[in-house]
Amino acid sequence: MHLELLKAAAVFLPPQRTIIFLGDGEFDGVELIGALQDLGWNYVCRTARNIQLREGEDKFSPNDMMLEPGDEIELPEVLFTQEAYGPVLVGIVWKPGWKDPLIMVSNFDLLDEAYYWYQLRPYGLSFPTRKVAASFCTRVISAIPSI
Repeated sequence: MHLELLKAAAVFLPPQRTIIFLGDGEFDGVELIGALQDLGWNYVCRTARNIQLREGEDKFSPNDMMLEPGDEIELPEVLFTQEAYGPVLVGIVWKPGWKDPLIMVSNFDLLDEAYYWYQLRPYGLSFPTRKVAASFCTRVISAIPSI
């Protein structure tokens, strides 16, 4: 369903605009982020702490890291999921007082940029059916004209 929605939205969004897709964990699939990349859109999506990553021959997940509050970790040019999609940026932000870290996958170059945009996603919009996703927290920002 996400890909159909993306294809429908792409028809209406001007190609000369910079588009930034923001999504929670339901939107971190390789097929969807690949389609976003093919459209030339930027994306930042939350992902799971147990997501499989690869850097060179080393396979790991954020669960394997000794994460603690206060961490801001940038993992540039890693391959994402067991499908080894990428390279992508995976960023980890764990602010003091948060219960868990925020783990993001993005095609931005820098963690600061990805985190800035991720914070702009809306909260609490219900998806028509909870069987598809617990929440539909995606926003397409097309306010920045391409130069």
